[in-house]
Amino acid sequence: MAQFVPGAISLDSFSFIFLAFHGEFHNSVIFIGRKTVLIWGSSVPLGVLFISLSIAFGMAIHGLHWAVLGFLENYYAEGDKLKKVYDTYWHNLRIVIQILLGPIKIVCEILQFLFEGKNLTEIAIDENITKISQDKEHAFQFLQDFYLNFAQFYAHTSYALTVSFLNFLIFCFICSFNLERVGILILIYLIAGYFFVIARIQIASLFTGENNLKSP
Repeated sequence: MAQFVPGAISLDSFSFIFLAFHGEFHNSVIFIGRKTVLIWGSSVPLGVLFISLSIAFGMAIHGLHWAVLGFLENYYAEGDKLKKVYDTYWHNLRIVIQILLGPIKIVCEILQFLFEGKNLTEIAIDENITKISQDKEHAFQFLQDFYLNFAQFYAHTSYALTVSFLNFLIFCFICSFNLERVGILILIYLIAGYFFVIARIQIASLFTGENNLKSP
């Protein structure tokens, strides 16, 4: 779910650009949205292709997200001490600001990772499982089940919605803006920012809990 749904969201958003370049300028976004569903569901092979590509897109988002987190941990490190991404200046801002600027922050983090990332060693995340004793494994598993899955879903969906926002923005530039399209753009943008912040809160809870379980 944490991979398929975000992958399906981002993949389907590319269909809007496809339709725009093929002259589909219908005023109703809902009508265009239904048409994208009809395109992918018009045959069994296309349906299977959509599912396969959605999983592939989702896994690509998953890998990118954790690579960005690993990069940021090292980027903000203080000497030899890694600094968790949620313990940075950005996440000390008011929540409403983090939500309003969330999609912009997502894009900036990805660009920063791509152009300032140096080597794989600096990007890899230091896992806590190797530092947790066996008698605390059940508590560790609880944290994984309770926080990790939700954190990944929110984070991956925020990435997918940011992709959708950019694709739909391109669609609007091609087909022109109207009140409905602007409203949907704003809605997608705000939900992406909200999911981004909620994901970081979940990640903070997960990593804090894992650190508390570390053997002395």
